[in-house]
Amino acid sequence: MVLADPELAPLWQRHLVRMEVVRGHANQVGAVARLHYEERGRSYVMQDELVECEPNRRWRSRVSGNGLSAVVETRLSHAGSGTEVSLTWTGRPDRWLARLVFPLFARALRRGVDADLEALERCVEQRVQRSEPDA
Repeated sequence: MVLADPELAPLWQRHLVRMEVVRGHANQVGAVARLHYEERGRSYVMQDELVECEPNRRWRSRVSGNGLSAVVETRLSHAGSGTEVSLTWTGRPDRWLARLVFPLFARALRRGVDADLEALERCVEQRVQRSEPDA
């Protein structure tokens, strides 16, 4: 599954260079991963701890680093002949000044998440096409 594969995460998450599972196993509660990003020439690392998981349905992680603490929930649900992905971030910047200006960046963050979800859709479609037998 593309969404749950750490090696495929950089293919659909902007600025993510590598997702490195450093404790436990991917998609198992308690797993911890380091998320290595590069954005505008600046590298930074965030930590992602999987706190809840219903395989192929729902993941809930605690993400921290680079001045941000958040809980991220990803849900999959059937939608006609496809699958709908919903992504919910609950959190805020750790620093008070960043908290003041964060609302100004909310729209840009939403656009970024939308772009990531579109990239995820393309990645899934490409994998499906490769797995289909030739006619």
